[in-house]
Formats: sequence, structure tokens, C-alpha cells
Amino acid sequence: MRTQHSLSLIVAVVASLWAIPVSAQCRPADSGGNALLGRVSRYAQAADPYSAAVRDSLRLTPPAPRTGVVLVTKSATCKSANTAYQKAVTGNRATLSGQVYVVQTGSTYVVLDPAYKFTTGSNYTHMAFNSQWVLLSKF
Repeated sequence: MRTQHSLSLIVAVVASLWAIPVSAQCRPADSGGNALLGRVSRYAQAADPYSAAVRDSLRLTPPAPRTGVVLVTKSATCKSANTAYQKAVTGNRATLSGQVYVVQTGSTYVVLDPAYKFTTGSNYTHMAFNSQWVLLSKF
């Protein structure tokens, strides 16, 4: 009996280590998030005609003067972003991690799940959404 309880406890502990908590939908502010922040900033704050054309084609709004371009870590925003991202994917859904980077510029959110691959070997899929989580572009 004791062995069965011990085994159950071990299984429960191991299972909890592999589970991604529902509340942890924001990826941490790490090198991946900083790289995304840099990419979005370059286009959102367009200093040249090429970057402005890219910004417009991706449908990014310029950053608000007071806040600039920011990496979002607020759980409610990440949950909404993750839900919108998962609804918009059309490739290999099995590669979705459930954790996203979210960068805000003005009223636009750029969302990335770096684990998601449309097909094996494909590049990252970034998505831009408006503040109502309507898909604006994929890139």
C-alpha cells in the first residue's frame, strides 16, 4: 500500500514539472523577447523609407510617445494574445507551446510563439493584432 502511494506521489510530482501553468502564457523577458522587441522597434519607429514601408505593410501602428515599443508581460494580455495566436495558426498545431512573446507598439500587438512551426524547418510566424485581437498580418 505504501509503495502504491509513493508511486502515485512521484507520478504527480513528475507530471507537474512537465505541465505549463495556464497562467504562465507570457514568455519571460529574455534574449528572445528582446530580439522581438528590437525587430518591432526598428519598423514601428521607422527612421527611413524602407522601414516605413515595412511598418505599413505589416500594419503596425507607431508607438505612443509616452510608452514607446514595449515587451508585454501582463498575464491577461498574454492570455488574450495566446488565444488569438492559436486561433490564427494554420500549420502544425502540435508545435504550439502555449507561451508567447507579446510586443506592443501603439494599438498593435505583435505576438510570437517561438516553438510554433508551420511545417518542419519553417521560420517563426509573427502575427500582428489590433487591440480587439483581430489579425492584421502574419510575417
